[in-house]
Amino acid sequence: MCVKFRWECIHIIPLTLWHCITCNKLSEMKSFKLTINEEEIIAASDRIVSVFIGAGNLPQDNYIHIGGMDSDSYNLTWLDRRLEIGDRIKVEVYETNRISSLKERTPSDRNELKVKYYNLKKELEEKGLI
Repeated sequence: MCVKFRWECIHIIPLTLWHCITCNKLSEMKSFKLTINEEEIIAASDRIVSVFIGAGNLPQDNYIHIGGMDSDSYNLTWLDRRLEIGDRIKVEVYETNRISSLKERTPSDRNELKVKYYNLKKELEEKGLI
């Protein structure tokens, strides 16, 4: 049984493939396939993926976030943006071994976040920005 996966980026097209580390075969995963207006995003992880859609009376209440977490405890983000009146969103549960490129992959481990914070703080102090 395949339990651990690795990312393999393909730079020609905005897709990533999931390979099983044990058997080195492409592995299909449950995912979300979203179409927002004409843009298609396929989001999957070896742990969890979520889609959050908010609508409200204030502009900041109207948003969509496609994200999740991988087995290395990194937060994953494919999309995080405001929605406009008339936006069309289609969500499908999908099975694939290809996913769209991530917008962001950040550590969720508290110690890693502290290291990142202190490195950034030092850099900004050296530049005289704080």
